[in-house]
Amino acid sequence: PPIDSFACSPPFSLSPTMRGVSWRAFVTLMLLVLPLVVGCGGPSKIRRVPTASSDKMSLIREVRQRYATEADAPVEVLRHLVEELNSDDRAVRMMAIHTLEKLSGTRLDFDPYAKRHQREPAMQRWRDRYRSPRL
Repeated sequence: PPIDSFACSPPFSLSPTMRGVSWRAFVTLMLLVLPLVVGCGGPSKIRRVPTASSDKMSLIREVRQRYATEADAPVEVLRHLVEELNSDDRAVRMMAIHTLEKLSGTRLDFDPYAKRHQREPAMQRWRDRYRSPRL
């Protein structure tokens, strides 16, 4: 066989659909598709990294579940909830006020959406409420 004809043809034959596609395009496509196919091997084991806010939310949820009324909850727990009203995270403030409202039956005009200086008077009312030990 002539050497020129053997050197110019690939060692295997291309399918009819591959004859019009350049090798570079084919390789690029495979490099893009292969990781997607290999990566779909099952559920990923992504763990949610706990944040300070998620830890606070968990504690507040636990308080909600454990205590039915203000009288059932220890003063230290209630004071902790009051301090969470000053959180930078609005979701933590909302959970804290909802929990305090569930336990005490009042919000003392606290607005979790208000700016810090606007929340301060209501926070002071909450602090005053739990400052002295209950009888």
